[in-house]
Amino acid sequence: VLRFFTSYDMQGKLWVDDFAVEYVVDPIKLAENFEPLQDVADNFETDLYTNHDGSQLWAGPWVEFGDDFRVDGGHIRIDKEQLRIEDEDRGIQRMVDLSNAGSATLSFDFWRENMDKPEEFVTLQISPDGGVTWADVTVIEALDDDKQVYTVQYDISDYMSAETIVRFRTSSGMNDKLWVDNFTISYVTYSPTEWGT
Repeated sequence: VLRFFTSYDMQGKLWVDDFAVEYVVDPIKLAENFEPLQDVADNFETDLYTNHDGSQLWAGPWVEFGDDFRVDGGHIRIDKEQLRIEDEDRGIQRMVDLSNAGSATLSFDFWRENMDKPEEFVTLQISPDGGVTWADVTVIEALDDDKQVYTVQYDISDYMSAETIVRFRTSSGMNDKLWVDNFTISYVTYSPTEWGT
């Protein structure tokens, strides 16, 4: 506890600004408070929205919106061991518990099929509050057919919570396909201990 205490005969004023305490954390103790890298993942090798391919479990299944809610049909589905996202104004999302994470990174592979018009794009969004508010992580824009599979990753540490949701959302002009695979969120879990010992 820090405090300012005036004397019994204090008459004037003391002005304080930019009050701060600086300290150095013992790197050994810091390392002891972080668990090894954890992850939740879906490699889409099984036609289920409940796949758990990482070291930890997702907080729920993939949930479609604007489509038929079927994993084996409709415009959003698992097809050829990949997530296929197609057609306008629809999407799919999944929740993960990152409440104990110290940092988190999202990564996945993707390629585009016939996305050749400017109005065709898919937005990857994230919510830290169970879907009340959303932020754009990236926009995958039209580029006709990809000649290769791209791997991307994004720091999502600013959105970690017990109800973090990630989703893909198609544009109102989307008519073709985006293929996604190896969708993974990697994170380091922080375990509080007594720092004063």
